[in-house]
Amino acid sequence: LHEGEGEYKDEAGSQTWDTYNSLLRFRQVKRILLNHYVRIAVPKDQLPALSNLADLPVYEGSGQSTMLVTTNSLGEQIGSLHRSMEADQLIMELSPPIYEAKMDHAEELGDQGKPQVALALLNKKDHALRMSEEIAYRCTQLKDRLKFQLAEQKVLQGRYDEALPKFDRLSRFAQDSDLRDRSKTNVTRLTNNPRGLQNSLLVAQGNVQQTAPATSLASAFTTSETAPSMVAAEKKRSTPEKVTVATSTSTGSLQSAFVPTKEVPSRVAAENRKSTPEKVKVATSTGSLQSAFVPAKEAPGKVTLLVRNGNP
Repeated sequence: LHEGEGEYKDEAGSQTWDTYNSLLRFRQVKRILLNHYVRIAVPKDQLPALSNLADLPVYEGSGQSTMLVTTNSLGEQIGSLHRSMEADQLIMELSPPIYEAKMDHAEELGDQGKPQVALALLNKKDHALRMSEEIAYRCTQLKDRLKFQLAEQKVLQGRYDEALPKFDRLSRFAQDSDLRDRSKTNVTRLTNNPRGLQNSLLVAQGNVQQTAPATSLASAFTTSETAPSMVAAEKKRSTPEKVTVATSTSTGSLQSAFVPTKEVPSRVAAENRKSTPEKVKVATSTGSLQSAFVPAKEAPGKVTLLVRNGNP
């Protein structure tokens, strides 16, 4: 932040850049600033407009003509820098916002189902940075949650031998006690019934579709009296058949529906009798031809029907 020079008082003068360049005399500080920060010069008289535009509080600082303020990616002030600071002070001031940004990004990746990518991001080290105890604790907790998520993904993929050591390690070393207990439970379930744990995770994610006679195709198209249960249908080796029914509408169009097995021979029975449904050509009043399948016993050969006003 500077007083502003030039015709419109919006140019950063030599004093501003001298203050900034004074920080670059330290090699590690220079590396952090150039690799992780964006430098923006803002005239002080434009701060009220910036605060209103971005809904930000006015930046705090001394009455110096030039101020160096650090913010996060939302423009919220985190701290301030002074040319009198030593290298270690500058590094401790510059490092936390970088870790905050990395953890935010890692959480977004976890929400997108990419825990392995998130862990790779957090494990990428920059030796120029310094991590405070608070940041280190929060980062470790986030890593544990991502490792737990990754282990669950391995279970869902059926890779139990890869998931087991991950859960085992979390059950012993995770900082969060609840996460340790959940990991210990999963170790036991993986050892005794891995498929049961996999099914539980699938149900929890809503990836399992329940199947029941009430939702079968037979019950959807016929009544309970005309449609046997799926179990009975399996025993009898018969399934509902799809046939084409000619309606008596003015267009003479053909419609399809499912009908009970007892009314139409099954395909298995048709194959056993060495007979198959025949394809029938139907001529409508418009002169166009339509084709349909009808039961073999009703049409032993290929026939042609002439339809006028919807009636053959």
